[in-house]
Amino acid sequence: MFTALYRELVWGESSENEIRSLGQLRDVVQQNFQSAFSPYERDNVWQQKFERWWRQFRSHMSQLKLETTYEPTREGTTVRGYAFNGFELTIPRSDPPPKGTPRLFQWALLVKSDGTVERLLPKVIYSAR
Repeated sequence: MFTALYRELVWGESSENEIRSLGQLRDVVQQNFQSAFSPYERDNVWQQKFERWWRQFRSHMSQLKLETTYEPTREGTTVRGYAFNGFELTIPRSDPPPKGTPRLFQWALLVKSDGTVERLLPKVIYSAR
């Protein structure tokens, strides 16, 4: 609970941003592709691009378990979870192609025994356009 509160207050993130299942990840990725390639739902261009990304992701990451883990260390407890960063979207969402590369990453925090929290470098798990 402390870690969730810390993430929300310090990072401005809540557990809603944490990916905990393939279904949740699929929904988030699908929404991002739809916003990036078919803004304002004018067409279905996004569907093929999303389906290709999803198939590649599933073939490369078939054994991935999206769960938050807690690992005791000498310094405290390392907490790891997953999050998704999609295409960088602009407003208005029109002609220019989407910028950036969608990626699933694993974030990590070290909750030290003295109560302080250190943000560790995130690890990219999957990245493709």
